[in-house]
Amino acid sequence: MFGVRLRDAVPAAVILLGCVVLNGYVYGSSGPLILQVALAAPLVWRRHAPFPVFCVVAGVALVQWFADVQTLTDVALLVALHTVAARSAWRYTLAAGVAL
Repeated sequence: MFGVRLRDAVPAAVILLGCVVLNGYVYGSSGPLILQVALAAPLVWRRHAPFPVFCVVAGVALVQWFADVQTLTDVALLVALHTVAARSAWRYTLAAGVAL
């Protein structure tokens, strides 16, 4: 449905790999890798569907919060919020900001 371009995949990969490595230094472990992948992977489609991608990332972050897992990959929330603000109507930006 949505084509994946290199310019969309590279930032998601940098966030994922950078945070996995930094998590090992900050928290002593890389944390559950599945949560980190679930936070960063949707960013590949953020230009095509900004608000749905934000909703997915926010949902995964909520699961992570309930699981009491700390990870630096939460920066994906900020990237997704920025994309919503840059590419969507103000109503979506307001809803995403309130959710965050």
